[in-house]
Amino acid sequence: MHVRSGIQQPQWQRGDRRRVTGEAAFQYSTSKMIIFLIGYRGSGKSTIGPLLASRLGCSFRDSDTEIEKRSGRSIAEIFSSDGEASFREIERVIIAALIEELRDGPAVVSLGGGAVLDERTRGIMRQSGRTIWLDADAKVLVARLENDPGPHRPPLSELGLVAEVRSMLDKRCPIYAECADLRINVESLQPEMIVEEIVRWISSADK
Repeated sequence: MHVRSGIQQPQWQRGDRRRVTGEAAFQYSTSKMIIFLIGYRGSGKSTIGPLLASRLGCSFRDSDTEIEKRSGRSIAEIFSSDGEASFREIERVIIAALIEELRDGPAVVSLGGGAVLDERTRGIMRQSGRTIWLDADAKVLVARLENDPGPHRPPLSELGLVAEVRSMLDKRCPIYAECADLRINVESLQPEMIVEEIVRWISSADK
């Protein structure tokens, strides 16, 4: 990977196509592509997703929001009553349906932190678009989660928050890295800066 300003950039396939930038680049090179945002909870996916979609002039979907809307239950309720295994299956089915609905793209989709654990979901993602990993250190994520005014997030283990985040990152980071076409360390970047980096990366695909 090429490294620049905290951005790790894998090589895209290059064709004999004209160079375009910004929204035009997205429309030209990825007219049917879905941009997936992955990363641990607290990494900013739900913040970056709408901003990126607005910048690119396309639709945005959040998989956690879709799960709650389509199931009629909160994620915490599903975890509490059915367990994590059942939630992951519901998550997989709804994400697959969502991708199918958005297959004519373009679109930006924010995925739950554990969505990529399912190999079938990873396969559909590879076939449907490009994936961006919003990465941050465990300490940063813990601080964000402790100050998160949003809905209660169900614990994923009996560990305390700090230990749980570190444990989950140890398991998930290799999978995030496997999935990612672009990895961005978001710790010191404002949301608008992250969006501009992504747009710049998309436009570079057509160089």
